[in-house]
Amino acid sequence: MDGFFSIINELRGWIDKVGVPDWLVTPLIALGLTILVDLVFWLSLKPLERRLKATPNRWDDVLVAAVRAPLRAWVWLVGLTIIVMTVGLHFDQSWLTERAPMVSKLLTLVLIGWLGWRFIGRIERRMVFPPGNSKGRALEKTTTDALTKIFGAVLLTILVLCALNVLGVSISGVLAFGGFGGLVAGFAARDLLANFFGGMVVHVDRPFKVGDWIRSPDRDIEGVVEDIGWRLTRIKTFPGPLLYVPNAIFSQVVVENPSRMTNRRIWETLSIRYEDAGVVDAITHDIDEMLNNLDGIDRNDVITVKLTGFGPYSLDIMVYALTEITDWQHYHEIKQHVLLKVRDIVEEHGAALALPVSRIQMASNVAVEMPERSDSSKMAGSTPSAPSSSPRDRQRGGQGSEAPDDSTTSQQDADDA
Repeated sequence: MDGFFSIINELRGWIDKVGVPDWLVTPLIALGLTILVDLVFWLSLKPLERRLKATPNRWDDVLVAAVRAPLRAWVWLVGLTIIVMTVGLHFDQSWLTERAPMVSKLLTLVLIGWLGWRFIGRIERRMVFPPGNSKGRALEKTTTDALTKIFGAVLLTILVLCALNVLGVSISGVLAFGGFGGLVAGFAARDLLANFFGGMVVHVDRPFKVGDWIRSPDRDIEGVVEDIGWRLTRIKTFPGPLLYVPNAIFSQVVVENPSRMTNRRIWETLSIRYEDAGVVDAITHDIDEMLNNLDGIDRNDVITVKLTGFGPYSLDIMVYALTEITDWQHYHEIKQHVLLKVRDIVEEHGAALALPVSRIQMASNVAVEMPERSDSSKMAGSTPSAPSSSPRDRQRGGQGSEAPDDSTTSQQDADDA
């Protein structure tokens, strides 16, 4: 400390020799010290930040990086405040000496808010993506986002209260008015508060996080979560448009999260012809063995290949298995491979897949009565032709009756004459 004051005295002596007026001595010293301190911080903090990045701690370098710019700005703020107050005293400008400290305090609060904003942004990324040599585990983006938002809201509230106190406003009165105002605002903005607390519940319970695929059977909601705000949750639907859902909705509907499934199910019905009933047992055995040896099928879960019923035109075999893959595209690739394998097994046993074919069985030896000839045809002596077959006779192919013989008909006409 003695060395510091000796430097100040030497500097004052040098200024006196130069012939600088006395009222400028203090501003010049303040300016010189400001430049010196800023230079020290500029030369020391940046190398310190690079050195701390190599440590396994993920907080230290973030803190130094967040403090560096606001700290240098605060050094200049203090130096300029001293210069302005000195100039105001010399020129008898009381408003400068009275307002300068208040403005300096308000700007200090602004710098603190800037420091907090920089720290929140950097620590959020560092919590989600810790350094490679860090022993701490990475946190989910949804949880980190909730923590940083809460910290930012608390910091903003404290800074606003401190700023009101600097301006001469009574904090107790503000808090009392805030309680009454909060009651009025609660009635006026019930939906807004419901969405706010709905967002809090989503952040605490974490039924889904950013990047999850969610859907609701109660509402037409399905897509990938892009952002969880305090009022709205932004969801990118599969057709493309964005869906903005108020957070209060999630406390009233059922939400499915397919992204957290551990398996996907293959459940198909294989229809075999009734003629292939003798090879059903062999087919089911081979399909079961194929599923137990196929990569991508979960062998630790249920695999079922059984005859389940007699259909209207087929023997129905249930093929049930779970895949180890949950990716939608990869799942369908495995399912296609399974279905093609099942087809090959059916063909190897000489069987075939059943088709919905209907068969009609007709009774045989059905007699057809001949229609009687009219009197007019007898009088004319004409020989009637054989009656045409009915649609039923044509459908039966002429079975059960024969057309009358021409010779018999001619003899009967002769007798009648």
